[in-house]
Amino acid sequence: MKICFTAGAYGLDAPVDTRHGLCPFFPVVEMTAKSSPNSSVGFLGRAGIQAAQAEAGLDVTGLITENISQILLSNSSDSAKNTASRSIHGV
Repeated sequence: MKICFTAGAYGLDAPVDTRHGLCPFFPVVEMTAKSSPNSSVGFLGRAGIQAAQAEAGLDVTGLITENISQILLSNSSDSAKNTASRSIHGV
């Protein structure tokens, strides 16, 4: 199982960032770990959709974050919706 986090810095010891679409990194944890940059960190709009599409490309099975936009849940691609629907909120 792969879990994706929204993080405020690079690495597994980074603090969790509560801003899903605007977090700078997505650390991914499995038997091995890596942290991928979030290309939507500087977006002024629709950052959550871009972030979810990036997470879907990481082939993760879960996401730990605090805030996911309602726009993401209603207007994004199926792969982004699938990623968002597996989210664990408030961690």
